[in-house]
Amino acid sequence: MGTALMASGAMGLPVSGFPNMNAIMLEDTLGNPYLTTMDFFKAGIPSSVVAYFVIISVGYLVMSLLAGQ
Repeated sequence: MGTALMASGAMGLPVSGFPNMNAIMLEDTLGNPYLTTMDFFKAGIPSSVVAYFVIISVGYLVMSLLAGQ
């Protein structure tokens, strides 16, 4: 269960999924991209780190409670 949650938390990088690939390929009428790889890094890496700590703290508690039932 924790692995599935962490896989979702790691989806902030440009090539991690189809929606991100579509977003990074969008261009304006002059051919300039709306987003760069650095835009994904600025948002994706911090959110992945936050997701990691939430999963190992809150997620561990929830999984421990569910396993005890």
